[in-house]
This record gives sequence, structure tokens and C-alpha cells, in this order.
Amino acid sequence: MSSPEDEWSPAPGTPLLDESGRVIGERPADPTPGEPPDAGPSPADEGPLELQADPQKIIAEREAREREEAPVAIPKATPRHTGAIVAVMVALLVLCAGAAVLLVPELRYELDRRLPHAPTPMLKIDSEPSGATVWIEGQEVGQTPLYLDNRYPDATIRVEIARPGYERWRGTFRGGAEQAVEAKLMRSGPGKRR
Repeated sequence: MSSPEDEWSPAPGTPLLDESGRVIGERPADPTPGEPPDAGPSPADEGPLELQADPQKIIAEREAREREEAPVAIPKATPRHTGAIVAVMVALLVLCAGAAVLLVPELRYELDRRLPHAPTPMLKIDSEPSGATVWIEGQEVGQTPLYLDNRYPDATIRVEIARPGYERWRGTFRGGAEQAVEAKLMRSGPGKRR
């Protein structure tokens, strides 16, 4: 003879289903010790369970209910659509920015002030003889003849030019302006020519 502990029973809170598979409630919690259990019909009293409907039909009904309750799915964008979306967004951004510049005078003034109106000034550094190493503010920048954008601050900038066998030449130029530096290098050591 088996005891009540040997019999299987679902855990409290387990969903109870009807014949079609719909949830009709939950299994109540076990009664506290010493209390009699609910006096309701047990599955053993009803006899063996039989499926009343076709399992395929039950599954189809359940899927139909889930589709009705599910949120609407947004289709994913394909790469072709993504490119078109980005192009439209960029076009709208450019259109809005252009309208803002035209309609707001302060923005127009700020834009005109920031746009470069002249090319960057050039800095030309040359030496006689050429092929000498050039340092600007202590940093080696190349060899003569040398052409650079003069993006240095508007101040006096130090320049040094040197070549083996010649004395080091030191000078300055003005930063931020069109400048040309020409150095005539003098021979060093015995037999120097002037």
C-alpha cells in the first residue's frame, strides 16, 4: 500500500489546464499540517483523462491567440532601405542647417567669420648652399629648400639652419604671415672663405 508522500502531485502554483489547453487557474497551496485537504473531485474519481480535441487543432488555436495578443512586429530594414534612410536623413539635416543659417542673422555672421577667405600663408626657407637641416623653435622640420604652411602663431618664431662644414645660422620670422627666409651659410674651420 502506498502512502500520500509516495503519490505525485504538482507543486503549488502550477497552472491548471482545461481539455483545450487553456489555463483555468493555479493549484492551491498545500493545506497546513493537521487541516483536511479540500474535498473536491480528484482525477482518480473521474477516471482516466482523455484528449477531447485534436492536438493539432489545440496548437493552431493557441498560436492564433498568441498572434492576436502579440505586439505588432516592425519589419527590419534591408541594407538597400538603410542607405535610402540615411540619405534622406542627411538631406533633411542639410536643408535644416541651410534654413537656419539663412533665417538667423547671428548664425550667418558666425559662419562668415569662421570660413577661410584667403589661403594659408606660405613659409619659404632656403639656404646657400642648399641641403641644410632646418629647425623651427628647436624642432627639426626638414631640409632646404623648404616650403611650409605658415600656421605658426602671430609672433616672432626662431629658426636655425645648419649643414656639416658650415657655421650654424640663426634667425627669426613672423608666424601666420607670408614669409621667406634665406640664409647664406659660412664655411667653418681652417681655410674658411668669406
